[in-house]
Amino acid sequence: MFRRTDLAGKPEVPARLTEVEAVERRTAIGHGEATIHTVEHLLAAVAAHLIDDLTIELTGPEPPILDGSVQPYFDALAKAEPASVGGEPAVLTVTAPFTVTDKDAAYVVAPAKTFRLTVSIEWPHPLIGRQAGAYEVT
Repeated sequence: MFRRTDLAGKPEVPARLTEVEAVERRTAIGHGEATIHTVEHLLAAVAAHLIDDLTIELTGPEPPILDGSVQPYFDALAKAEPASVGGEPAVLTVTAPFTVTDKDAAYVVAPAKTFRLTVSIEWPHPLIGRQAGAYEVT
């Protein structure tokens, strides 16, 4: 969850796929004035540390860019002291394949024993073209 403390009412923006706005070369979540830009490196560090309940307070429309990588966020979270909020996290289990599409983007989700990502992007420029990669998160 992101909280914009610089805006009236301190609006909260959940870090969910349904909150993603269409922007180029970055990830933005939220709507209107409460939109938060360039969240991908911070959220990658949160995921790498297996953090499942977090509120990030911001005083502007995007987290600090730092050195442009995930590393400063990863290091800061490694030094942070976790606080228990009680209860058990909700665990989602994929039992059958499904696809989520939005315009020319598609997310295909299928059951697997490990967390695997296969990603691709296609640019119209002939020198860039289609690029793809496969990763297993351990």
